[in-house]
Amino acid sequence: MLNSTLRDIQRPGAFALKNVILKTPSGIKLNITDSVTSFNLYSSIYTPFVTGSIIFSDSNNLSEFLPLMGEETLTYQLYTPGYDIIDDINTENFSMKVTRIVNLNVSEFVQQFLLEFASSEFKRNNRVRSISPLRGTHSDMVSQILKSDIKTAKNIAIEPTQENFKLVSPNIPPISMIQKIAQRSTSSKFNETGYFFYEDFFNTFHFRTFASMVNQIPGVVRQPTIRYHVQPEVNTDLDVQMTRVKTFELKRAYDHTDNTRSGMYASKLIVHDTDAKSYKEYDFRYDTFFNKSYHTDMKKSKNNKIAYDGVVDEYGNKLYDFSSSKVCAVVDGGDRVYNEGNNYPYKAPNLQTTIQQRISREQSLNNIVLSLTVHGLTALNLGQVIEFVHPKISTDSDHNNRSKLYSGRYVITKLRHSISIGGTSIHETLIECVKDSLSNSISSNNTITQNIQRSKGTTKI
Repeated sequence: MLNSTLRDIQRPGAFALKNVILKTPSGIKLNITDSVTSFNLYSSIYTPFVTGSIIFSDSNNLSEFLPLMGEETLTYQLYTPGYDIIDDINTENFSMKVTRIVNLNVSEFVQQFLLEFASSEFKRNNRVRSISPLRGTHSDMVSQILKSDIKTAKNIAIEPTQENFKLVSPNIPPISMIQKIAQRSTSSKFNETGYFFYEDFFNTFHFRTFASMVNQIPGVVRQPTIRYHVQPEVNTDLDVQMTRVKTFELKRAYDHTDNTRSGMYASKLIVHDTDAKSYKEYDFRYDTFFNKSYHTDMKKSKNNKIAYDGVVDEYGNKLYDFSSSKVCAVVDGGDRVYNEGNNYPYKAPNLQTTIQQRISREQSLNNIVLSLTVHGLTALNLGQVIEFVHPKISTDSDHNNRSKLYSGRYVITKLRHSISIGGTSIHETLIECVKDSLSNSISSNNTITQNIQRSKGTTKI
């Protein structure tokens, strides 16, 4: 454990980057900590591995002495002073693999190198194929692939899935097989589909649903890890400064056409039963699914869906009535249960629940995306719930005038730690987070009308 006096934070953006060790395949170790000028780490719930880049200066012709060939490993320790040691990003026991080297010529006497790197499991995934027969629950299969094919020694956090299945991999990379499994899995804890598979900065692989990110257990929501605000930087209290957002952008991308065509609002699934020589149709409605699933803001008694809930045509239809806007067709061998040995049943995945719900959930996460640039903080992690006080867009200069719809709970989906060294060294964390429901119900037309100021026949909104 580091000396506690070295961990006291002095200013927002402070950081400690230590023990940056570059190791060649031949075993030569080089401490390049003092030569680093830029350091970036990236992780996302949509990508399976942690990746990053580093720029360091070289005035000793190391590229030829070592030499640098692309099979090097990199270890480092990054932390925010003043925070618990469990929030350190430390790869001492789980080295990263260099994936790309770029020579950046600076002068006649000094050159710089850009090294791109990724988790060691990334390279193994590119080199092997998943071919072993798989049996058990989908969560059991994911664990087996990670341990047997990827051979990871990292922590594995898996949300249990339902029922038992049998699968044979079609000779594809192990992570591609996991991603196929994620598309057809249903949580035994939340009874919800749409799993995410990703690695975080703390050497852990996750296989989980969005429901598990917003709820500890069914009915018990997760409390925000941190509450961010946009108050002016006048308060010298470090805790207040660390929760101040430097810049933000709310991407309210209500792409109605994309939402409709993708099947977020409604869809039809045609399942062809090859055994019974018949087919069945299943209609999906977003409003029905929304009311029984888990969201960033659980207010089922109110209209807080991210979709217009009224009539959209002259025939009295709502968005959810047009199931033909997205049609999926699949082939199924029938809803049959098989037994093997000691009454160990295997069952075909329930296609009529997994496909349409997953499509709707994934698309709903593209509608309200918030990007934040904050003072560097290694304690943040993917899947955490944070709270953001979004200011109301108006001429009112009162920063306490918050947006009722877009303030509130968000789930972190992407993180980037960006460090610049030289001059005033600084650490920034870039957060991308989403909400799949509004913080408050949508105002009625009467309420909106009351908020419009009218002056001399001119309407000011």
